Amino acid sequence: QTRLLEGAYLTIAAVDLFEINRELHETIVGWSKNRFYLDALKRSNDLRRLIEYSKVLETNKIDAFAIEHIEILDAIAARDMVMAEKLVLRHLQGARETKT
Repeated sequence: QTRLLEGAYLTIAAVDLFEINRELHETIVGWSKNRFYLDALKRSNDLRRLIEYSKVLETNKIDAFAIEHIEILDAIAARDMVMAEKLVLRHLQGARETKT
């Protein structure tokens, strides 16, 4: 995510960008040890893949998403799950608004 903020998104394919973020999301959800959440996310990602590959997000959105991902990871690393939850909810709402 840090490399994305530093401009790596300018040189990687949309497919690779999607996969980087898919892996991050599935890793974070996998830490919950809730297989139902992980299965739901994987199914959602399968649907998102169709949409994401066909369009390119504005670069300022990529920056914003990378910042949000880092904030979520920092909260998890600090074991502040209440903050992590708030950040995830904010991230999901923002992504929904951006992509719909």
